[in-house]
Amino acid sequence: MRAQTTTKRKRYGAVDPAISIEMIVYWIIGNGIALGCSIFFFIHFVLQGDPSGWILIAISVLPFIILNVYLIRKSFWNRYLLFYSFEDDGIHCSGLGWGRFTVPWISIRCYGFVDASYMMTSYRIVFFSQDIKEIQPKTREELLLTRKDRLIMQYRENIYEAAKKHMPADIKRNLEDCFRHNRGGFFRR
Repeated sequence: MRAQTTTKRKRYGAVDPAISIEMIVYWIIGNGIALGCSIFFFIHFVLQGDPSGWILIAISVLPFIILNVYLIRKSFWNRYLLFYSFEDDGIHCSGLGWGRFTVPWISIRCYGFVDASYMMTSYRIVFFSQDIKEIQPKTREELLLTRKDRLIMQYRENIYEAAKKHMPADIKRNLEDCFRHNRGGFFRR
């Protein structure tokens, strides 16, 4: 009987893993502080019969509830917890809330990269889109919008080299030209 061989694909995060971990740690710390304040106010005010404790609990928890709803609506976690692997047939993705899916290279209609900055940090974003009508993003939020038909990734040498091995020649040629001349670019196929 022949042994079945399975090859595990190397997965790359959409953003630098250190940034993902940092964002998750900040989120956990912030929600932990809100929970700790709520418990403190409940023990010291509500259990002592002071009804103002409920107001203090609402004031301490409400900003974090609003922040969490905002992050969920903006697909914040999808961006920081999205992983890619590259093969000849396409980009294999797995992410929070989306599960596993594949974007075939042949279905990519618009692609490119752009330099962006946020909070005094500059970085490059590479994107691949299946939408032929993709226009150049005008705002940072529009640039970082991730959908199942539009994949974004922070440019890092290791992820780009892995993608370059499998991407079609026309995509590789245009992106290499942009990187060589250090300029952004948006291309349609």
